[in-house]
Amino acid sequence: MDTSLIKSGETTQETYVDLWNTINKGKTWQGEFVNKKKNGEKFIEKVIISPVFDTSGTIINFLAIKEDVTNLKKTEIALKESEEKYRLIAENSRDVIWKLDIKTLKYNYISPSIKYLRGYSLEEIFEESFEQSLTPASFAKAINDIQKYV
Repeated sequence: MDTSLIKSGETTQETYVDLWNTINKGKTWQGEFVNKKKNGEKFIEKVIISPVFDTSGTIINFLAIKEDVTNLKKTEIALKESEEKYRLIAENSRDVIWKLDIKTLKYNYISPSIKYLRGYSLEEIFEESFEQSLTPASFAKAINDIQKYV
């Protein structure tokens, strides 16, 4: 098959040069291509290409393992965008947003707004225990709620 029929034009020439230089030296190449299906639809393909040798050590062929990772890439982009939105909300909220490891009762995350509400830096809050950071009534309620999930 003429590979120019499936090239999308989005994979750099340098990538192809690196690929051929690597496999022609007898080494395995790994990377990704943006390719095109016969119907013109573009997709992202993760590729591993290894040379195949004869008994005298001469390269006689190449073996390619390919995987369509288009959906994975789309999911990674969506996750990154979601994390960015969460970070912006958390960093700009006047409410305290926190994440707690319910097994250790240690904070994993506390939003910067804690400084405005309690006057403490993030470092100071992370030094406090979960119990110290709440009123006795709030701590008792939190522990009761946590025990439902542990």
